[in-house]
Amino acid sequence: MSSMGAVLVGRLTLDRRGCFHISGTERDILWPRGYTARQPLNGPAEIVDPTGQTAARVGDLISTSGGYASAAPQPPCTDGQPWEINSAITVQASDYTATGTALHTSTSRPVPTATDSAGTAPPVTAGQGTQQTSTAASTAGGSGSVAAATPADPPVTTAALAHGTWQELPAAPISGRSDAVGAWTGSLVLIWGGRDATSRGRPLLLGDGASYDPATRRWNQLPPSPLPPRASALSVWTGRQLLIWGGQGPTGNNYTDGAAFTPATRTWTALPSLPDPTGPTGPVRDRALVWTGTAAVLFTAGAEAPAATAASSVAAHRFVPGASSWTELPSLHLSAGHPAQRIAAVATDRQVWLWAQWSSSKVLERHEQGQPTSTATRDGTDVFTLDATTFRWRTSGTVPGGQGISPPWWTGTHILLPAGVYPRTYPGPRQTDLHGLTVDPTDGTSTAMPHGPVDDLRPTYVWTGQLLVAANSSDDRGGPPQTLTGHAAAWDPVTRIWTALHPAPASAPGGVVLWTGRQLFVWGQTSNTQLTTGSNPTATSGFVLQPAAQ
Repeated sequence: MSSMGAVLVGRLTLDRRGCFHISGTERDILWPRGYTARQPLNGPAEIVDPTGQTAARVGDLISTSGGYASAAPQPPCTDGQPWEINSAITVQASDYTATGTALHTSTSRPVPTATDSAGTAPPVTAGQGTQQTSTAASTAGGSGSVAAATPADPPVTTAALAHGTWQELPAAPISGRSDAVGAWTGSLVLIWGGRDATSRGRPLLLGDGASYDPATRRWNQLPPSPLPPRASALSVWTGRQLLIWGGQGPTGNNYTDGAAFTPATRTWTALPSLPDPTGPTGPVRDRALVWTGTAAVLFTAGAEAPAATAASSVAAHRFVPGASSWTELPSLHLSAGHPAQRIAAVATDRQVWLWAQWSSSKVLERHEQGQPTSTATRDGTDVFTLDATTFRWRTSGTVPGGQGISPPWWTGTHILLPAGVYPRTYPGPRQTDLHGLTVDPTDGTSTAMPHGPVDDLRPTYVWTGQLLVAANSSDDRGGPPQTLTGHAAAWDPVTRIWTALHPAPASAPGGVVLWTGRQLFVWGQTSNTQLTTGSNPTATSGFVLQPAAQ
């Protein structure tokens, strides 16, 4: 065993085999000896500690520590080298503990230990009058007990981030780029594709990638992928694989293929192709891809007429890893007069939420020659939900006009919709004093977030599990060229207070921005900010914000 002090943070999930996993990692879990699993009569499956108390439920955001283990013989629900937990399990966010829902649980059996050679887990018997459910978890112990339980590292606070320091990353084996795919696996940063905007003439599209290990500060180049070079591809991390889909080709064409990369084996697998309902070269107006915990759902906003500037419908397709094809879901037909220019989506526990930003103009007066002299513009954002079980669409309200949208985040209890600007086609001056929204998925009500220090600077937002961090900002309110500010800030949804962070020495426009569990990671084609002193950062470097000791 190694790295037994490493911290693991993610959401507890249950796969189709009845095996528990922690999302955000590519490893199976080896649970401490004495832990069991059970299926309540009216709630999610749960992990139970040796005292009989519920340690965590499916859907909970949990943190724990441990390291990679080599188990022999191989316990059920583990493949290859599993992750062995050796600490207490801390629930950071839970719908069930927050709402106080009463759970009447069934009886349970011990789950297999590392010394079990049966290869299958005994079923967890549901209570009388309910259908029996098989739920499995693998436990450590083998010939001896695991290390004594120690508390997991505490979540990073705003104070620790505010007093943190920016550190330059070692040079990567791939060139700096923008519009690349980026993902955090729980132990590695994965980067693939993108475009080199520094190339002469048309930006050069890239088809290589690399992984970065924050624990060792080492990069490794990824093996060649089956995909041609592209930029702005969609991606999701499944807990085991990085799914990459679509993206833009050299002529602005929309790709309709994808691939899955498995870090544990360092292998690529081509995904089934999907004929684009609006054609391979358009008129696709926007796409969104989400991971529901069991499947990827792709949304494609398309227009009926090739010359249309906005979408009239949103097609939906579902893909379960390992399947041979995509499954077509019901399409969403947008309201008349509300053609979508942009969409954004996020998956919660039971639904997928989708925002369709629209704008329409009406000519009021014209010149004698027929040219418009006066127009009236209406805009807004319509909100829809797709039930993850019935796959039925439902209208879930609207967002006021003038409220932009950025990629949303699911906290486990609420949706965070960070501040965003309208596309450049939106008439009038660039908006300022922008703010985000928090959305309660139980009733769809939204609450305005306070205006943040960098909300007007087009930052990238990431969710740490406790905080919303805005970084990699640039100021183009005065028109081109944009000013790279490096400003960053963090918002605590509990206190509802923004805290300014130390500015970064460089920004990476269109770069990869991720939260790695303990650091804020920024990488791309870095350029000096107006606050930079000292040497210029290299094109293959990036930066991490290392929080101060807590």
